[in-house]
Amino acid sequence: MKTRRLANCFVQVQKELFMGSIRILSLLYPSKKKAQNKIAYLMSFPRNDNGLILKIVEELEDTKLILFYEKNCQTEAQFFSTKGVEIHSLERSFYFFRVVIFKLCQSKIIICDNYYAFLGALQLAKKSKVLQLWHANGAIKCFGWEDKQTSQRTKLDQRRFSNVYHRFDDYIVGSKKMGAVFQRSYGAKATQIKYLGYPRTDLFLDQKQLALTKKTIYAKHPRLKYKKLMLYAPTYRLTEQQVPINITQLEEAFGDEYFLVIKAHPHTVQSLVEPVNKDFYYQALAEYKMEELLPMVDCLITDYSSLPFDYSLVRPTGNIIFYWYDYIVQKNKIGIQTDFDEWNPGTVVFTMDELIAAIHQIQPNDLAQFNQEWNEYNDGHSTKRMIAYLKKLVK
Repeated sequence: MKTRRLANCFVQVQKELFMGSIRILSLLYPSKKKAQNKIAYLMSFPRNDNGLILKIVEELEDTKLILFYEKNCQTEAQFFSTKGVEIHSLERSFYFFRVVIFKLCQSKIIICDNYYAFLGALQLAKKSKVLQLWHANGAIKCFGWEDKQTSQRTKLDQRRFSNVYHRFDDYIVGSKKMGAVFQRSYGAKATQIKYLGYPRTDLFLDQKQLALTKKTIYAKHPRLKYKKLMLYAPTYRLTEQQVPINITQLEEAFGDEYFLVIKAHPHTVQSLVEPVNKDFYYQALAEYKMEELLPMVDCLITDYSSLPFDYSLVRPTGNIIFYWYDYIVQKNKIGIQTDFDEWNPGTVVFTMDELIAAIHQIQPNDLAQFNQEWNEYNDGHSTKRMIAYLKKLVK
């Protein structure tokens, strides 16, 4: 016990030193100095912008966009580098302290797709704005102050969380429902919620592009024309190594009717399962982006992921099954949105037998009400509104 306390104290000291270093170094760039016409985009989710970054480069010609990326987005960053975008790694190193901090402090606008701890210590120019453009347009799990683990963290941790939450000036959302989540989870004020819609969802409503993508996939995988597609896409788990579904059981029950593809969360490093019978388990499809796969999915199996909020836009008559095999752990450790039962767009199951039974009972579905609540402002024109808003801020 004593060793654990000493280890925790050491970790806290490391965190405080890290944040203190950022605070001091960023003060070397005078806060009263006018911020430059630069937009910093902080990326932790690959392929999450869905065209927004290049649109900013195209539309805001007098404003320089700089991309700061985490390790899992390195391929994405290299792509943008070929398009003339300046890129910098967010990996903690001497380079981070020497270059990244100062470039962030010079930016007039900082766009985030996630929680970034160092934001709580940055001393920015007075007219700089930090925008939270979350990586999901809905939430099933709790996060922020509503995450049950937060209350168990140290006072120092909670203070650092609070500093980051207070750093955000605006929250870009696609619905009043998601705006309310940020008000509860991050303590956002109603005036900070901007109902512009999520730019990343525009692609989900581009029927011409979706049809073209679908045609391309069918051309490469003609077998898909003869069966339905079942997608298992779990949320991120820190320790999970194995897929909790029995592929053999699914194949025995639905091998004549479905193909199965399993796609890991973007922050999952290793493959979820070893290769099995390819007649049913069509893992070659996992190479495609999620927005390319979703239009073809007839049955989405997930857990606490935000994927249903995207899927409902692409397939408003699609079927969603929530496989909550570890519900008690998730509910007690992290928490589920308290009003989930009021807007649940699918079927919740807890065992493999229940999962198989739910797939057998699939009927034509209607997700219109769910979309009205959670995709209220995701109408295919969110990018235009976002660009207009950014132009307003940089003037």
